[in-house]
Amino acid sequence: MYKIGDSVWVINYKQENEWITCPSCNGSKFVTVIFGDGTHVQVNCGLCDLGGWQGSTGLIMGKQYLVADPKLEVITGINVGKKDYSGVSYVTYYFDSIGRGEDRVAASYNEAVKKGGRLEQKLTQNDEQELTARKKNVNKNYAWNANFHLKAAEEHERKAKYHREKAKIMELKVRKPKDGS
Repeated sequence: MYKIGDSVWVINYKQENEWITCPSCNGSKFVTVIFGDGTHVQVNCGLCDLGGWQGSTGLIMGKQYLVADPKLEVITGINVGKKDYSGVSYVTYYFDSIGRGEDRVAASYNEAVKKGGRLEQKLTQNDEQELTARKKNVNKNYAWNANFHLKAAEEHERKAKYHREKAKIMELKVRKPKDGS
């Protein structure tokens, strides 16, 4: 652990967001759900659906992390705490008013460059895992939504048939006006 007044190499990065083609619908805004009986249903892509009036866009926000060259800075404060009740502790080093965790501080420039590479890998991997989890959730929703709407359509068709038959019966019961009146 470093002390206040120590000079250390600090790893900084920035995140750049860019719109990329949706990996679920490949930019088409629609996906096809195939049921066990072979029925194909095309539905709006849920991964690139921003909600509201816009609907599916065919694009999602992609993140790119750019790790900058480490900078030599002097520690002006330290905070030691516990992440949760499991007893796992963490250390935050402060450089003026900016805090950085242990994973973003190194004793030498070379060590900082290595840690920066690992940090970039970790951040990218976390984003990929998040996207995979979102895709899994959306895939479940596609099947459920398509099935729900097919069942609702079948129910409405059944009701429409019933009401058409009742209307035909009512036509037969309507009195016809007599001639000359």
